[in-house]
Amino acid sequence: MRDGTTLAVQDISQLAHGTATKAVKAIRTAMSIDVPVLLAGICEADETYIGGSWKNKAIHIRRQGSKRGRGTSKQPIFGVIQRAGDELSQVRVWLTKDTKNRSLDKHIFDTVVRGSVIYTDGRKGYRHLPRYGYFHDWVDHDAGEYVRGPVHTQNMDGYWGRLKTHLGGIGGIRKSHLPLFVAEHVWRFNFRHLSRKEQAKRIYSFLTKIGGRF
Repeated sequence: MRDGTTLAVQDISQLAHGTATKAVKAIRTAMSIDVPVLLAGICEADETYIGGSWKNKAIHIRRQGSKRGRGTSKQPIFGVIQRAGDELSQVRVWLTKDTKNRSLDKHIFDTVVRGSVIYTDGRKGYRHLPRYGYFHDWVDHDAGEYVRGPVHTQNMDGYWGRLKTHLGGIGGIRKSHLPLFVAEHVWRFNFRHLSRKEQAKRIYSFLTKIGGRF
């Protein structure tokens, strides 16, 4: 895998490839902890799967299961986005074991403030959210319903599209490295309103918190 970010750092800083790789890993680790602690107001929640084209996967991966449906061997991923305008919306994303309630609920309960509105698709597993203090409504994608007034998941769907395009452009990411690549994309989205100088200053402040450890 030729990681464009590592190659760019290597070129600009004139570091050896191994040193540049370690530096980029430290930066991505800092990005992974620089996330909004809580989301509130109107939010959208959704789950999807990420992974390369089935035909391009190694044979040992293809032997593990079907490429179709929820039984796929692709990586499940869950996200919540807070609506706050084009420049201020914030997203949280988690790689999960599966898309069952026991895997997704904790992220919602720990991250989304009670009393918030959560819009989802028609997955039945979300319909218990009002019992936990959330206002919940959904659109039924299976019935061809994607928008009903303010009820939709288009912001989360749009983010998934950008994330998958980004990861697809890199290609060949090892599963063990995937969390940090996702964390980088999440960070860039959440702080897209900052200038490059402001972004660099923010990353540096988090690098000092982890003491360069990764």
